[in-house]
Amino acid sequence: MNDDMVDLMIHVDELLSPDSIESVRDVLFSQQGVMAAACNIKTPHLIVVEYDPGRANSLQLLQSVTRQGLHARLVGL
Repeated sequence: MNDDMVDLMIHVDELLSPDSIESVRDVLFSQQGVMAAACNIKTPHLIVVEYDPGRANSLQLLQSVTRQGLHARLVGL
């Protein structure tokens, strides 16, 4: 495993309900290399993902969100 974990922020255009947030997090967690996915209740449109870049990449993670019918984009940290 790569010790150099990377943080990624995904901005979702839609306002996510608590159930929707949980669903998005579940999908992200199912991706190989994802160690954490968090969303603050005060900013439900922002999701921070911690992942191993040797096992996943930002485009794959973004696509896992947009495949759920959401409009999303990567945000630089």
